[in-house]
Amino acid sequence: MAQWLRIVAADYVSAFDAVEERWPDDPRAQIKGVAAFVADTLSTLSHRGCPFVNSLAELPDRTRPARQVIEAHKARQLRRLTAMCTAAELIDPEGAAAELTFALEGAQVSAQNGSVDHIAERLTTFVESLLVWHGAKGSPDPSGSPSHHS
Repeated sequence: MAQWLRIVAADYVSAFDAVEERWPDDPRAQIKGVAAFVADTLSTLSHRGCPFVNSLAELPDRTRPARQVIEAHKARQLRRLTAMCTAAELIDPEGAAAELTFALEGAQVSAQNGSVDHIAERLTTFVESLLVWHGAKGSPDPSGSPSHHS
């Protein structure tokens, strides 16, 4: 199982590499490209589900090699999203990367369980909104959310 998960994780690494190569000087386009990659895979996930989520359900022991592959993959993916958010000069790049992760992974689970219609379109719209939200000028409000100034 661990080897199969490494192969699946490599597809995501390749997708991140491809968006970074396609838009080397445009981190916002890179973020949108990652979202587009996930959106494009949602129709295949609806049949079998997210391989990482499905595998986690069977791997409660964090010492199992397959579980470690998943955790390393997810940590690497979050680091790359954080780097993209930092390069895009987003307000709170760590928070933005976490929110992107929630959106991307949530979309995959929602595609699997069929709970949301037009999920690919809604995911890309959400990511666009997130970039606007975190790209707003101004200081964060006391709650830690970025403030918006029109």
